[in-house]
Amino acid sequence: MPLSWLTTLATTIAAFLFIVTSVVSAAYVLAMFSTGGSQRPSVKIKLIWGVILGALGLVMILSGSVGAIRNIIAMSAGPFVFVVLLLLLCLLKSLKHEEV
Repeated sequence: MPLSWLTTLATTIAAFLFIVTSVVSAAYVLAMFSTGGSQRPSVKIKLIWGVILGALGLVMILSGSVGAIRNIIAMSAGPFVFVVLLLLLCLLKSLKHEEV
């Protein structure tokens, strides 16, 4: 395929930018949660969360085991089950009070 190196480079850059953007967004949201919902969390808090997320990513890459990565993902996703259940309860409560 002609210019395969170019499509490989473009895909790698796009994937890298996607990951960086996702980590920055996650650090911002975690910093907001850490400061009680402040819309403007301090740079220090965002940086701390960014370093933590980066360290977790590095540990997953250096572990070299797909099974270990799956276990880490499963453990970190566990608390979100409770968040989803709370959201469901809030939705049901809101629908109960809504007038048709």
